[in-house]
Amino acid sequence: MRVFKRTITAICMALSISLGLSLAAPAPAQTMTVEAAKKASKKKAAKIQLNKKKATVYVGKSVQLKLKGTKTKVKWSSSRNSVAKVSPKGKVTGKKAGKAVITAKVKKKKYKCTVTVKKKKIINHETNAKPPIIKITDLVADNEYKVRMGDKVTTRVSYLPLNANEAFSPIFTSSDTDVITVSKAGEATPVAAGNAKIEIKFGQLCKIVNITVLESKEKLKEAENARYEAELNELYGTYSESINRINDEIGFVKDFYGYFYGTESQYRARVSELNRQISNIQKQMLAYSGNTSEEAKTILQRLKASLNGYENELEELQDGWRGRTQIETLNGLSELYTEEYQDAVKIAEQKHNEKINEINAQE
Repeated sequence: MRVFKRTITAICMALSISLGLSLAAPAPAQTMTVEAAKKASKKKAAKIQLNKKKATVYVGKSVQLKLKGTKTKVKWSSSRNSVAKVSPKGKVTGKKAGKAVITAKVKKKKYKCTVTVKKKKIINHETNAKPPIIKITDLVADNEYKVRMGDKVTTRVSYLPLNANEAFSPIFTSSDTDVITVSKAGEATPVAAGNAKIEIKFGQLCKIVNITVLESKEKLKEAENARYEAELNELYGTYSESINRINDEIGFVKDFYGYFYGTESQYRARVSELNRQISNIQKQMLAYSGNTSEEAKTILQRLKASLNGYENELEELQDGWRGRTQIETLNGLSELYTEEYQDAVKIAEQKHNEKINEINAQE
C-alpha cells in the first residue's frame, strides 16, 4: 500500500513538473517572435528606395520617379520648380536648363534624386533622312562637299579604312568656326552660309575637305520676299510721285484757265454765236463812228459796253476750253503712268514667283 502511494505521488509530481514546464515555455518563444518582427521591420524599411538617385531630362520632357518598398502615400517636392516640376505621382518634367533636387517624403523619412535638365535637342523637322557622311577613303586627295543650312542638322565626318591603326586618333579642325564647327568625334555642324575647310589628321596623313555651307531655303525665300517688297515699294513711290505732279499741274491749269464742262458742239456753237454778236456790234459802231450827236454818242457807249461783255465772255470761254484740253492731256498721261505701273507690278510679280520656284527646286 505504501509502495502504491509512493508510486502515485511520484506520478503526480512528474505531471506537475511537466505541466509547469509546458506553461512556462511560451515566454521565451514570445520574446524571440518580437525580436524577429523588429528585424523583419528593419529589413523591410531598408528596402524602401527611389528607382533613381540621379536622372537627366531635356526641357519639355519627363522622367518617372518611383519609391519602391512602400505602399504609404508619398509626398513629392522639388527644390527648384522653375527648373524641374514634380507631380503628386512622381512624374518630373523639365522646365529649363539647370539642376533640381526631387524629394520623396514618407512620414518623416526623405529620399532624394538629383535631376539635371538640359536644353531641348535640335530636331530636323524638314527631313527624316540621316545626316550625310563624308567618307575619307585615302586621306590624301581633296574632297568637295556641300551642305544647306536647315536641311541637315549635323554633318558627320568619318574615316576609312575601319581597321586603321588604333594607336592613332584622327584630329578634326575647322578653318572657320563661324561657318562650320567640328567636334573631336568628327561631327561637323553648319553655323552660317559660307566656305570652310575641315582638316583631318590621322598620324602622318592629312585629309582636307572643302565644305560649302549654303543658306537655308527659308532664308533665301525671306531675302527674296524682302527684295520683292522693296521693289514694289519703289515702283509705287515712283508712280505716286508722277501722279502727284500731274494732279498738281491739273490744279494749276484749272486755277489759271478754268474749265469748260459742256460738250465740244456746245462750245463751238457758243463761240460762233459770240463772234456773230461781236461782228454785228462792230458794224453798228462803224455806222455811228462819224456821228457827233449826243444821241450817237450814247448809242456808241452802249454798243461798246455790249462789245466788251461779249469779248470777255468769248475770252473766258476759249480759256476754259484751253484748260479742258490741257487737263484731258494730263489725265491721259496719268492713265498712261497707271498702265505702266500695273505692267511693272505684273513683271515684278512674275520674276518673284520664278525666283521662289527656283529656290524650291534647289537640292
